Amino acid sequence: MYFLAIVGLLSTVVAAFYYLRIIKIMYFDKEKEKYDTDHSLWLKFSLMFSTLLILIYFIFPSQLIEVVSRINII
Repeated sequence: MYFLAIVGLLSTVVAAFYYLRIIKIMYFDKEKEKYDTDHSLWLKFSLMFSTLLILIYFIFPSQLIEVVSRINII
């Protein structure tokens, strides 16, 4: 089982290098380009609506499941 332990150790080192590099780029490197912060009203509305639905689903899941189960497509 030494071979499997060595392979597991090497894959852990490679994965740690990969994910720690992403964290370094996100938090410590300078921005290469500035992203737009002016978003349309419809985008803000759709994001707010979907976030509200997700929160309602997690707070009151039984009511939303009941409403969805009442919908008949056919």
